[in-house]
Amino acid sequence: MIIGCMHVPPSLVPEESSNNRVKVAKIGALVDKKENVFYVQKVFPKSQAENYGIRVNDIIYKVDNVKIKDLNQLRELVGRFVYNNKPLEYEIIRDGNHITLYITPIVVEIYPTIDKITKIASSSPISLAIIAGDVYNSLQAPPNFDKDSWYKSVKNGMTSSAERELLNGAPPDGFKLIDRNIIDKIIEEQKISQSGLVSAEFRTKIGKMYGVTHIMICSLSRYGIGGTKGYVDELTRKLINIENGSIEATDYIKSVYK
Repeated sequence: MIIGCMHVPPSLVPEESSNNRVKVAKIGALVDKKENVFYVQKVFPKSQAENYGIRVNDIIYKVDNVKIKDLNQLRELVGRFVYNNKPLEYEIIRDGNHITLYITPIVVEIYPTIDKITKIASSSPISLAIIAGDVYNSLQAPPNFDKDSWYKSVKNGMTSSAERELLNGAPPDGFKLIDRNIIDKIIEEQKISQSGLVSAEFRTKIGKMYGVTHIMICSLSRYGIGGTKGYVDELTRKLINIENGSIEATDYIKSVYK
């Protein structure tokens, strides 16, 4: 993940990287709750749900003989596949008839923030504001380099990348992404520093004005590798609860370019 291009030779490519993604099991169906039943709202094309015969409006009654009581419980039951690798027994209700289907989920890796957002949205609405935090760069800049433009480009890149990952992952109905231009305007007008982004005053302000429940702060550190032309990017994204300021999940992405 190259963010910005500050005096970096175009021949550099990532040689190694690390992250803290977590494994989750999915079947490719969007489930919602209505009148105390859990029905299939959407079946994604070419998904395991489609392949194994799940249909829109099917009611998910049991998984592995456990009656479904809430969406988080359903996620946990499906998540068992990551560890035991056994097909799941779905008992569904279709047109009043009970049908049993054995479904093998797929396992994908997602970032902890996305996993946490999905879990929250399963039980309550979540409104997220993505904010660009600090950017550090220890590399020596060439003469006449427009440092301000580069930092602005990097910050836009961090927030845009986070937005794409969230929206491309088919976010649940309870999820809402706040226009970052609105939040950026508040930060600029109030001249809020990185340390002030999690202050009680700032959290209260955006919470009341725009219904924000969580903020994601993206930060980047770039530094050189001794004796080479390579460099390292360390990107962190912290999901923060507006109500109490606690960090609920953190992404860590390290890329080494040589």
